[in-house]
Amino acid sequence: MFKYTTAHLIVDPLVILMANKHEDIFIMTIISTTILLDILAWNLNTHTMVSKAILIQVALSIGALLILFTGKGVKTIKQETSNQDTSPKEFSVSEARVIRQRKSANSKIKF
Repeated sequence: MFKYTTAHLIVDPLVILMANKHEDIFIMTIISTTILLDILAWNLNTHTMVSKAILIQVALSIGALLILFTGKGVKTIKQETSNQDTSPKEFSVSEARVIRQRKSANSKIKF
């Protein structure tokens, strides 16, 4: 049973590292594989505590898939804004201002 649930030790950090690489199909495949392995381990298990933990792993994996699918709209917005005209703007040089000096207090703060 543990050989089915240890896939999360490799897959979960891999998903975190590859989140910004835009490899959505690969990430979806490995998350789906871990969900299938978790369901297999859940069917083979008889302990109540372990079965609850496996269900939590399945729920977190399904949540990761939902984030993967809903995050695609954000990527297209960022790409559209990056395609806009990015011509350098000219800035005018402002005059130097004299900064007002702070009055120094020689007395210590009393509590």
